Amino acid sequence: MTDFITTINNGTDGGRFAADFWANVPATVPSGDRYICEIGTETLNEDMVMDQRIVNGDIIVRPVSGQGHTGVRNTGIQVGRSSATAANLMTHDCTGTGQIIVEDLELRFGVATNTNSGMIAPETTNTPTVIVQRCLITNVNTGNTRPIDIPTDVAGDFHFISNRFWDEGGVSGARMLQGFLSSGSPSGISIIIQGNVFQVTGGAIQRGISLPIGAGATPGTLLDVQGNIVLGSPEDYRVTNAEPGTSTLIFEQNLSEDATGQVTGATVANDLVSVDNPDVKTGSIALQVWTNEPTAFGAEIDIRGFNRSAVALLAEWDAGSMQFSVGALPPSDAAGNITRPAAFSNIFDITRNTAPDIIF
Repeated sequence: MTDFITTINNGTDGGRFAADFWANVPATVPSGDRYICEIGTETLNEDMVMDQRIVNGDIIVRPVSGQGHTGVRNTGIQVGRSSATAANLMTHDCTGTGQIIVEDLELRFGVATNTNSGMIAPETTNTPTVIVQRCLITNVNTGNTRPIDIPTDVAGDFHFISNRFWDEGGVSGARMLQGFLSSGSPSGISIIIQGNVFQVTGGAIQRGISLPIGAGATPGTLLDVQGNIVLGSPEDYRVTNAEPGTSTLIFEQNLSEDATGQVTGATVANDLVSVDNPDVKTGSIALQVWTNEPTAFGAEIDIRGFNRSAVALLAEWDAGSMQFSVGALPPSDAAGNITRPAAFSNIFDITRNTAPDIIF
């Protein structure tokens, strides 16, 4: 594997990310190569549009080392727009069998008038797998009805793993994560939503995760929704499968405030440290409820870089984006307070090579 690493100091000029992306990522990313775009300057005036590339290897977008968040809002580089007229993070017209990965960033999105595109939108013309992992994402959008939008005929796999999402401005009837998988997608499409925390903190969001497999969906469709926490919407989950004979739905060990999850009655006050720091805590009903631990999609790495699978005694994971308890029973100090394992001091080094092959 060859790594090509470039720093994008995108400043505050709209469109700079796209310009730097076009300048530094070749038209074709071969299998086995990773083109890594590291964002080195805080900005709230950028769209992150990655388009018209043949991606058979990996494209990775992340902060420069030492500039990322700590798992709490407003602690790292903030990328996004304070106002916009289109989608804010979009993959468009990319082909190939590789991956486009956005990781460890703090994303903040503002007003958008294009209500059908969403803030995070893997377009129907995009075939590489899109992975959004370990990000802090805040929507202050007062016009968008589906901040995270998976189109009905999505052409590539989409993984949303170990993120934290706050919705502060959704309009009436909006869904935080919206999709409807139908006959337009290719056979074997996979949508993986694992280990995230979704909170409604303002606006009029109607539903948290709305992601059914529709009638006539392409055979081989996989929808995997596990270990998430959704709080604050009138209906936290609507996840169904109209084609159980030909498509697979895994909907397990999800926490909800209402009755739509598998573990119900969750609240910020009882189960999270705070709104801005949605770590689970002592006494939370999220502790050790995720018994069907998937490791194929990266959910074993929590938002602070701790590898849940590295602990031999860890029989069950905690729901949400951060592993609090360890072992068959959570360890505690003399006062009975549960302690969590030491995480990496800087989670943004967990996927880095110590000696990159090429820096440009």
